[in-house]
Amino acid sequence: MIVKDFLPKKQALALQKTILSKTFPWFWSSETIVQNGPKGELFQFVHHLYNDNQIQSKYYEIINPIIYELTQKTNIKIKSVYRIKVNLIPRITLKEEWEDHVIHKDVDENIKENFISLIYYVHDCDGDTIVYADDKKTIIERNAPKENSCYILNSKTWHRSSVPKENKRRIVINFVFEVESTDIKLLDKPKKELLPKIIVTKDDGFFTYDLNENKFLSVKNNIKDLDCPHLEPYKKGTHRPFGIAFDKTNLFIASNDRLGIFDKQNYNLNSILDVSMYVGTHQILKDEDVLYVCNTAVDCIGVYNLKTKTNKFLDVNTLNITDKPTPPNFSYDKDIRHVNSLFNYKDKIYFCLHNKGFKLSEYGFLDKKTLKMQVIHSTGLISHNIYIKNDILYTLSTGTGELISFDLNTKQENKYKITNPNTTFLRGLIYINGKFLIGCSVNFKTPNPIKHSYIAEVDIIAGTLKKHDLEGIKAINDMQIFE
Repeated sequence: MIVKDFLPKKQALALQKTILSKTFPWFWSSETIVQNGPKGELFQFVHHLYNDNQIQSKYYEIINPIIYELTQKTNIKIKSVYRIKVNLIPRITLKEEWEDHVIHKDVDENIKENFISLIYYVHDCDGDTIVYADDKKTIIERNAPKENSCYILNSKTWHRSSVPKENKRRIVINFVFEVESTDIKLLDKPKKELLPKIIVTKDDGFFTYDLNENKFLSVKNNIKDLDCPHLEPYKKGTHRPFGIAFDKTNLFIASNDRLGIFDKQNYNLNSILDVSMYVGTHQILKDEDVLYVCNTAVDCIGVYNLKTKTNKFLDVNTLNITDKPTPPNFSYDKDIRHVNSLFNYKDKIYFCLHNKGFKLSEYGFLDKKTLKMQVIHSTGLISHNIYIKNDILYTLSTGTGELISFDLNTKQENKYKITNPNTTFLRGLIYINGKFLIGCSVNFKTPNPIKHSYIAEVDIIAGTLKKHDLEGIKAINDMQIFE
């Protein structure tokens, strides 16, 4: 199956520009690519993006839009990624008997699982893809590489590539996926891309918002039960809704040392949960019966079991379980590392240490079973938020106005400029359908009295940014997809 105009034009051009650039790394492959001829006379260059069950390259992100479009334009349901690599075959003077590349299958036919291969053509060139019948002689189909088109086939089909004769190189991206079915069909109407409804906390309440219609769905202001007047001596806002969490029926909102439980349908406050929290609570996270809390003011992550009503504290300075912290004398006297963000990934809870600008922000995790903690990387300045996909961690470097990603295995980094850090404060990060939604608070930390906020819809591959203005909202504390 050939699919033309596979990616949106801007994404296709951005991907092509990256791969055809002088800085994109290539590696000589000694694998034989022809049926006949001495080894090494005909060769290719390869860049592995995914192999051996893990990401192999910092450039992995460039192919996210291809995987997304595959799931939007076809009936294919991906179960796992088997292999992804970029192949470059140079123009080579051929002897006639060396013409045929090795006819092969991408996956052994004896493997019971279903696999499909996708060949994405990066640019126009010669060097056809040729598909054969089981006799490996009868040609079923041949396709010339056309920019931003792809060929999708069963991975257990005999096929081969060809050496370009007119163009100096032939570059394709080869994907192999395990799928539910190899019955491949194009959808009559591609799935319409919709942004999620989100919930956002602000200093006097929270609201839900429809990013597709750019309108507020509900607004809750001045929730008296979340006000903490007893914290007035701490010189910080006593009413500051921040962290957001969910379960099937409830919405949890943290404001300093109060945790409100709201009905997810009508947003009415049902009760206040008695959890050990402090002034300046930041993100919270609910995982089954356990609630994790950024007790920022005392440099601890609180781990509260909702069934047993027991609370443990993990000190982010010593990386150990500690006794119940002594409350601070004022907002910031014990707030050194400023643990502010949490993310649930596999068997770990990842956290961000903001570090208040005195050194690079740090990232670590706690094991959910043992509660053992480890710091694994440092990057960014005055950072907020964590999102992890395919072992790539994304975060907001508020102090530099960047979205930063790093590979959890190799620690390779990429940085994407989002805004001017002198005027705009980044806090709030969501990933959806290949795009990032980033909370931007303008003049939040400046003397300028004109303050407003917007959600930046960022496509890091195409390099586009669309603003969703939030009229009347001065600052964003936290935001989540409204489940």
